[in-house]
Amino acid sequence: MQGELYLPKCLEFSTPEQIATTRKLFADNQIKICNLGASTALHHLDPEKRKKNLDEARAFIDLAQQLGCPYVRVFPNDLPKIRIARKRSI
Repeated sequence: MQGELYLPKCLEFSTPEQIATTRKLFADNQIKICNLGASTALHHLDPEKRKKNLDEARAFIDLAQQLGCPYVRVFPNDLPKIRIARKRSI
C-alpha cells in the first residue's frame, strides 16, 4: 500500500482505532478484503530467519482477523517433502 509491502507499518493499520476506521471505509464503499499478501517464507531452517518470518505471519494473521479477512498468503516454497506411508489392501 503506497509502496509499503508490510501492511502493519502503514498508518491505516497502525492502531486498533485506525484499523477500525479503515475497515469502516472499506465497508462503506462495499469493498471486502478477501486476502492479505504477506511475504512470509515458511521454509527457513535457520532459527533467526524462521522466527522473523513467523513473527511477520503472526502480524498479518492478527491484522487479517481485525479486518475480517479470511486468508493470508504465505510462501511454503521449499518445505521438505513428506512421505506418507499408505496402508495396503490385500
